[in-house]
Amino acid sequence: MTAGMLIGALGASQLKQFSLSRLTIVGFGFSGFVWIAALSAQWLPATVVLFCLAWIPVGVTNVIFAALRQSYVPEHLIGRVSSVTVSASAAAMPVGSLLGGIAGDTYGSTIVVATTSAGFLFVALYWLAHPLLRYVPAVEDLDPTEYGLRQA
Repeated sequence: MTAGMLIGALGASQLKQFSLSRLTIVGFGFSGFVWIAALSAQWLPATVVLFCLAWIPVGVTNVIFAALRQSYVPEHLIGRVSSVTVSASAAAMPVGSLLGGIAGDTYGSTIVVATTSAGFLFVALYWLAHPLLRYVPAVEDLDPTEYGLRQA
């Protein structure tokens, strides 16, 4: 997971010219299908590589959305917005781990991994289906007033 996110973070600057919609839809769709492939792989090294590949789009979008936040959140609010974002993520992690562990014990790891892949696919499909999200341009081309934001 860490390796995939690191690779994605390192490659994010080369992908920033693509629209946020394309990065999210294609990236999370790719991740969902790669999780399914990892689930069906019968060879452990292949499963590990596929699992790593699935996290690359997460690393890319983490960096791109951080740039978006820094570009469009007013300077006097950036500390609050960043701390809420990091705090929510940090608070969700142990809860998700606990629920994932319970689900794994109850239903088995195959179901948990399949559900996670469905979650990635849901994100891609949601962005594809939502009329406003479907056409979000690249961060540098974004008109913040279209989304209720203003340039920081």
